[in-house]
Amino acid sequence: MATFTLDRAFVSPLPLSGATAHASPALAGSVLEDRLVQFQSLGSTPPLVTGAFQERIVRSRVDGTLAFYYRITELRGGELDQFFRVELGPLPTPRPTVEVEYRTDGLGVIGPQGVLFDGAAISFVFSASSPGRTIPVTETALSRFMFFKLTSAESSGRPITYAADRFGRISMRGVRWATGVIGNSFHPVFS
Repeated sequence: MATFTLDRAFVSPLPLSGATAHASPALAGSVLEDRLVQFQSLGSTPPLVTGAFQERIVRSRVDGTLAFYYRITELRGGELDQFFRVELGPLPTPRPTVEVEYRTDGLGVIGPQGVLFDGAAISFVFSASSPGRTIPVTETALSRFMFFKLTSAESSGRPITYAADRFGRISMRGVRWATGVIGNSFHPVFS
């Protein structure tokens, strides 16, 4: 599991290897929200890529933290071979610590190879820095659940809630396609 503080951007992806609720019991919990969101690539020239992703919010039974989950459930017309980007909205000071990973004990086949943080968003990376190492999400190999948990803000007594409003923005990119910003996605809200 990649763990980092949301106080500075980094340019090289941190590797991800997958996690299970058996090995990390704090991942098990109650589903608070679960919905499907349709998407489509920009532009009128091929490839036109369409699909859906699932957003899920889970409250841990062990420590009460919120985890924000995402999974590509449909993909037609292309491969997700670059990144799935989740904007975090306004962050508090001091900046919280986040745990990022994907689940190997659930639905889907492909997990991201790494994670980037650019100062505003977490990007789940499906391409590797060395050529030929990309493992894309495809029509027949859909993604596993990717997630992030904001841990230090919860442990410092500042409860985190969530909202779906103008700050919740997601985007995706393949080598030959990209979506625009998909708005009103779930994002953390800090008290």
